[in-house]
Amino acid sequence: MVKYNESYLESNEKLHQVIEYDVGFNQVIQVNSTADECFKHKIGREVEDLVNAMQDVVDMEAIVVDLEAELEKGGVDKDLVQTRLDAANKALTFMKEKAQRMFEAGITTFQGALDEANLSITNCGTRTSKLSLVESRMQVQKTTFETLKSENEDADITEVAIQLGSAELTYEAALMATGKIMQTTLLNFI
Repeated sequence: MVKYNESYLESNEKLHQVIEYDVGFNQVIQVNSTADECFKHKIGREVEDLVNAMQDVVDMEAIVVDLEAELEKGGVDKDLVQTRLDAANKALTFMKEKAQRMFEAGITTFQGALDEANLSITNCGTRTSKLSLVESRMQVQKTTFETLKSENEDADITEVAIQLGSAELTYEAALMATGKIMQTTLLNFI
């Protein structure tokens, strides 16, 4: 028997759907894992932020290279180009530090997401193990039931006939002995 257990948020927005199977007497096992247990939106945003930060560093490095080439070429106002180059180098340093901090924070975030994914996989494995245990127990119960059924229903007819005849002779002998005792009276003993 399949049971659907749907959880809802207060705004009647569907949160997730749990599917459970009845696997035995009063035993229910959840058979699905929901996507929200494993996949998190923050990972995509984190990767996007890291890509943008690295693109900013690459763009700033290109500006620094252009300014250095312009400075070596000479020609235009060297002081103005040097000022722009110093500002670009400072901005590049800040961008690299920002990217490094973002990567450090990203490692922690990704490790947390990996832990959540591993937990989801572990939960699935636990359900599988539990189902295997239930299957094993049900197989033992089936074997026991079939053995008992075989002992009760698959009796040897000749052996049963002999046992029935023996029981009948024993019963008749008991009746005869009781009948003889009942016929004897007190006068017979005196």
